[in-house]
Amino acid sequence: MGTSLNRNSSLSNPLLSLQVRRESQLMRLSFTLPPSQSFAFSSPSTCAKRKKFLADISNYLVKAQQKSGRWQPGVSGDADVYTTAFCGLVLLANKDPAHLPSVRRGIEFVKKASVDLIDLNDPQKGPKNWQTASSGIFLAEYQLATGDKTYFEELKKCCDLLSKRVTEQGTMGHHHSIPYRGGGLIVINVQAHLAWALAEKCGYPINEKSWRDSFSEVKKSVDPKTGAMVTALIVAGRNVGFAKSLASSLVRLNGRMRHAHAMSSIGLIFGFSGIKQGAPADYQRVIESWMPYLELARLPYGGAAFFGGKRNVGGDQYLGYSSIGNAMVGMVLASADSYLFMQGGQEKDWFGN
Repeated sequence: MGTSLNRNSSLSNPLLSLQVRRESQLMRLSFTLPPSQSFAFSSPSTCAKRKKFLADISNYLVKAQQKSGRWQPGVSGDADVYTTAFCGLVLLANKDPAHLPSVRRGIEFVKKASVDLIDLNDPQKGPKNWQTASSGIFLAEYQLATGDKTYFEELKKCCDLLSKRVTEQGTMGHHHSIPYRGGGLIVINVQAHLAWALAEKCGYPINEKSWRDSFSEVKKSVDPKTGAMVTALIVAGRNVGFAKSLASSLVRLNGRMRHAHAMSSIGLIFGFSGIKQGAPADYQRVIESWMPYLELARLPYGGAAFFGGKRNVGGDQYLGYSSIGNAMVGMVLASADSYLFMQGGQEKDWFGN
């Protein structure tokens, strides 16, 4: 279906024909499609349809942003912090100067709702590690993109809190306590590493003990094939051989990226960044193979629909299907551009240029 939609919408008479069965009778139904180009993922960075889709998602996110700067999550509570961080990253990656006020409103919301609650004298207080890591990633990418150091102290607070919450065994949890009978959550460790690695590019000195302890826990993981860890190691220039081995696993098992910790969004967001960073020779082939998914997610008049995996997407429901669906697809599309440092960027102060 995705392949047919992509191909037929570019025809001079864009129609999609389906053969359906009504009781014992076969019928052919034809639908007029909104005209569109076809994806040209043989050269992802220059694909015009990819660029337009990313721009449509960004325009949708700007319109959907609330006056407070937040994007609507799926539930009440602190889900809006995590959701806002990833929606803001999409607007950065699209690098439209007209969207910079929306990015800054998102940062101000994250600061007020989460970062300002951090008390480094008592790491048991303050936001969850999910929110702290995503806020750090967002703040670091913003500074790298714009050169604006206004929020550097907030970035430091996020990274310092994450460091203080790494146990002597290297484990981390949703908050300060360690769940799963002390086993912890590797998915938290790897996002903390990415926040630290990006912050280092902004002038933040990494706590080497925290990095070392946490990394030892990641390496012990039975299944550490995660794009966030690949990205963190490549950005930080550490253990590159290990990072490339993880990226190789991501390439082989890329169909499982939607099955990350009860949510599809972080699997695709970090999975594509990890492949782009650790296995660049395979990136074009992998994103081309995901074309039907991207086409089925594309809404006719802008924005993207959410499609999850393995019937276990409670985390995405928590973040809000519409908001995180657009962020997820937007980050996959943006990975081809290599503007964000987490997606292969090397130059600072690039936003709007």
